[in-house]
Order: sequence, then structure tokens, then C-alpha cells
Amino acid sequence: MDKVPIYAQPNSRGQDDFTNDLRNDAIDTANRYIKDEVDPTLRHEDRIKAMVDLANHLSADDGNKYIVIAIRERIAMEKSVLLMQADSMMV
Repeated sequence: MDKVPIYAQPNSRGQDDFTNDLRNDAIDTANRYIKDEVDPTLRHEDRIKAMVDLANHLSADDGNKYIVIAIRERIAMEKSVLLMQADSMMV
């Protein structure tokens, strides 16, 4: 009997569900790493630098690929917040 991937079996979850689960787990793990490894009392710039260092450290292992992507997305979000705060101070 040929093996059929789980997402191709009747009444099973689809490939998109598997991908979403993988992404959600990576985001949860990334948030846990940030919470555990990055000091929350740091200023925004220093906090972003600490997250960049964390992502670089984790990127040495290919198994952390999705976690590193989630951390880098968080870095981009924090940078945009920092830029919005700077823009609002100029007004």
C-alpha cells in the first residue's frame, strides 16, 4: 500500500493547517525566547539590538529557521513602532 501524506487523507487536516500550526508554534517559541533572553527594561534601540543578536545566534541552527523568521518579523514591527514614535515627536 502506498503511503499517503496525512494532509491528503480523507477527513484530515489540509496542508495549510499544517503550515499554520508550524508558523503559530514558531511565533509562540520566538515570543518565549524574547521574553526569556531579552531584558524588558532596555530602551527600544537596545532591545532591538538584543533581539537581532538573539536571531543571529539562533540562525546558526537550521532547525530554528521559522523561529528566526518570527523574531525578525517582531524586530521589523518594533522598528516601525519606534519610527512612528519618532515621527509623532516631530509634530
